[in-house]
Amino acid sequence: MWSSTRFRWLAVPVVVVMSLATACGGDDVSSEDTSTTIEVPDETATVPPTDAQPSTTLVEDYPCSLFDLDELGTILGNDLDMGDGVTNNVSEDNVEYVGQECSWSSSTGEGNELRVQVSEADDFPSGSVDCPPTIGDSTPVSGVGTSAEWNVSAATELEVGTLRVCAPDAFIIVVVDGPVGEDHQTMAVEIADLTLTALA
Repeated sequence: MWSSTRFRWLAVPVVVVMSLATACGGDDVSSEDTSTTIEVPDETATVPPTDAQPSTTLVEDYPCSLFDLDELGTILGNDLDMGDGVTNNVSEDNVEYVGQECSWSSSTGEGNELRVQVSEADDFPSGSVDCPPTIGDSTPVSGVGTSAEWNVSAATELEVGTLRVCAPDAFIIVVVDGPVGEDHQTMAVEIADLTLTALA
């Protein structure tokens, strides 16, 4: 079979001969165009550039995407940066599970900061929520989940409060750290409620 390059080369003399015959006063040639056009793909053709721009929409990691950033800032009393998600493989008191975690930093570097870890039924080997035992020096908290406990580690100016919530469909850990003297427990309970509502 002839290549497309050879076929184009053969077509050139035909056009030249017809042109000479006409120029030399040969027989009249009908003005009707009886030529056949054969299109040969051009392997050197390039795709023209498009005006399409890459998407700049930011999609937050799970479980960061469960929350409204402004709503969290209102609860904590200060603006937060966009959350950063990570997956943790946890082994705690012979209970193994996967924790999907999101952490938010204060936009100004001051005020309260937040970390939320969510573990649903699929994150436990048994396929059902298996909440780890309570930790020492914890205070029971009512009104959120099936059971909950609050633990505080305080320093001179800052404290870290941890709320652990066990519910039928999820085990949630909410950690709020910020200046001593603020009601971090109330903040954590409200955020835990938001989490359970978002998961429902």
